[in-house]
Amino acid sequence: MISEETAAAMRRLLVKVVESGTGKKAAVPGFTVAGKTGTAQKAIPGVGYSSDRYVGSFFGFLPADRPRVVIG
Repeated sequence: MISEETAAAMRRLLVKVVESGTGKKAAVPGFTVAGKTGTAQKAIPGVGYSSDRYVGSFFGFLPADRPRVVIG
């Protein structure tokens, strides 16, 4: 279990991802959205990982201060 202070700090960081970071496209007018973006290289069966093909992801929640919706 994490402390309330740690949870609040993480929530603030995740809100910044959407407000001014790599998750800007996840913004929803009228709501404060919190989330985390990710990038992974695509796997090439029998070879390894591509050096130029990627998969992007986003997981988040809103409203950030009292979550009711999860985005994935």
